[in-house]
Amino acid sequence: MTLCEDRDVPGKIVTIVEFDSWGTATDNNELDATQEGAEEAQATSDITYQNLDVHHEWVR
Repeated sequence: MTLCEDRDVPGKIVTIVEFDSWGTATDNNELDATQEGAEEAQATSDITYQNLDVHHEWVR
């Protein structure tokens, strides 16, 4: 997991959670605890979820 703050929008937090594979991410997404946590987070905040594919990573 990588926790970030948007430099242009102070206070806007972005979290990137990485999984070993699409299958691992899918297994995690199907857990009751994950579904319940996501539903609660969306109901009580402005959290949004996005399903992204990484095409390249640059390391400094």
